[in-house]
Amino acid sequence: MVLMFAAVATGVMLGLWFRVQALIAASAATVLCGLAIAAFSDLGFLATAGNLMLLLSVLQAGYLAGLMVAYAWSRVGSGRPGYDDEPAVGRAFNSGAR
Repeated sequence: MVLMFAAVATGVMLGLWFRVQALIAASAATVLCGLAIAAFSDLGFLATAGNLMLLLSVLQAGYLAGLMVAYAWSRVGSGRPGYDDEPAVGRAFNSGAR
């Protein structure tokens, strides 16, 4: 459970600040660490493979969540020029286009 939380938190942070190359590196590091941990435990091959697939899936889902939040923040932060807080009807009548 702690590993899944760590994978989600890492994925969200990667999605917020970095792009796909960082996710690929984090996925490779997750696989290498998972194999290193499995070598010193009594987990079988299927349990290790399932655990790694679960961790990679959670890492990538966290990355997508962070990417969506980063995209939403960038859309909110960059207002469209010329569109202040005036209503659309007022903007149409004030533009001078008839």
